[in-house]
Amino acid sequence: MSFILKNNGLIKISDNNEVLVADAEGRMMYYSFDNATYRRTLQNIFLKTYFVNHKRMVYQLNENESRDIAKRFYEKTRNILFKDSAERDFYGYLKSSSEKMENIYGSSIPIVPPDQYFSIYIRITNGCSWNKCVFCDLYKNQKYSVVDFSSLKKEINEINNYFGDSIMARKSVFLGDANAININNNVLIEYLKYIHEVYNLDIYSFMDVFTTDKTKKLNDFIQMRANGVKRLYIGLESGNENVLKLLNKNIDVNNAINFINTVKSSGINVGIIILIGAGGVKNYHNHVRGTVNFIKKLSLDRGDIIYLSRLVEYDEYQKNSSINGIVSLTSDEGESQVQEFKKLLNTDAKIAEYDIKEALY
Repeated sequence: MSFILKNNGLIKISDNNEVLVADAEGRMMYYSFDNATYRRTLQNIFLKTYFVNHKRMVYQLNENESRDIAKRFYEKTRNILFKDSAERDFYGYLKSSSEKMENIYGSSIPIVPPDQYFSIYIRITNGCSWNKCVFCDLYKNQKYSVVDFSSLKKEINEINNYFGDSIMARKSVFLGDANAININNNVLIEYLKYIHEVYNLDIYSFMDVFTTDKTKKLNDFIQMRANGVKRLYIGLESGNENVLKLLNKNIDVNNAINFINTVKSSGINVGIIILIGAGGVKNYHNHVRGTVNFIKKLSLDRGDIIYLSRLVEYDEYQKNSSINGIVSLTSDEGESQVQEFKKLLNTDAKIAEYDIKEALY
């Protein structure tokens, strides 16, 4: 027997031990059955999450597997989701929808934090203004630029048309891409005012602590908070300066502590991202100690989040590690480091794991 709930831009169907969720436009979002959950991102990537020996696993489906899941999903839902319930290529429908979204932004969306999967992504900058971290290849082929105001308004209009009634399911706004707030503050406030006027939702963004500290002061953050900015996510990676140098992350630890506390004093919360495995085996303990000591000096509260994100070793990181004699942590050593951080981080902030393979919009 099926139970159907239509509310706030979502359609949820419970059928025996299966749960199926679509947006108001009939696009698959989640499908849970047989102790696994399948999430379809707006970019039409299908992710399977499940547990093995109490360990959470993530697997990205290939196209044939994705087609099979889409077919099964719509066999159970098409009579509910569509007036014309005839058989059709539903995977093709989903793929076409993702292509429309990509056309709005001009390219795919690189990454969002785990608590922002259901945000409205507004691209006010393209790429990353730093773009030199050896562990990150998200923006390597993308030229950094700022979106002008007329293009921003066009983007928002197209986003609203794309989502339709399903936009009610979106609970926040996320500003893209990397470090989007590090633009001229008068321009930023103009953008924030317009975005907040359109959506009246809390606004979130990534931020670095080694270029933004040169352009933003306390009053700038107070203005941001007054115009809807709720939390800024900081890729700290490590609190140890030797590890940071290996990552080509140009952070002065003491300056960063002061800068994050300045952000906090404006009323804006922070999300601190720590990179599990950074610096490899020989820096294991220094990475943990330096980062824990760093976090202790921050004025964090229950509105803040510390994310523990496992290092994904792209080619440039592997080459850099080889040059510097860095041996990577094994999977078990990485898990030990996660547990050590959870034990030692004595803070009011929430601590959660962050799998970059899942961080897809």
